[in-house]
Amino acid sequence: MRAHRPPSAAPRAAAKAGPAARPAAAPVNADQIDRLRDRERATAGAAGGAGPSLPSNTRELIESRTLQVRRVASYTGAQQLPPDLANKLMIGVRREGVSEAGTLAEVLDSYIDEGTVELLTISAGAGQGADTWLRFYCGDTEVGYIFRGDTLKAIVGDQDINPV
Repeated sequence: MRAHRPPSAAPRAAAKAGPAARPAAAPVNADQIDRLRDRERATAGAAGGAGPSLPSNTRELIESRTLQVRRVASYTGAQQLPPDLANKLMIGVRREGVSEAGTLAEVLDSYIDEGTVELLTISAGAGQGADTWLRFYCGDTEVGYIFRGDTLKAIVGDQDINPV
């Protein structure tokens, strides 16, 4: 004979799980806030088809699926560097304020490894405006300047892209 169990003694079904609690967001530090502000400025500066917005570092830039980076030329020495690029290089050096060199030859001899500057272009696609990227090295540090037309758009320092 089977014993009769009262309803309260019946096995209970597992409680339904409610929505999973969201993990608490990690605190944001000052460097992250600065990077977000820099990105917002770069994006705002690129509005209106005036050129592509930039990621936060050159590795992201080169690996980007939305931007095309194309190496155009490499120049060694003041004699090889075209006047318009020499002018842009000097604008960047003066704005950055890291070298007291007053002439192009002095900048290439005292600041830039082997006096070599690479010219690259950055574009968001065919028919889009392209930015000019002057890339060079100081020791083992990647440095450079990104221009939109004749206007300095960003300074590259140790691979970080810093909008100006």
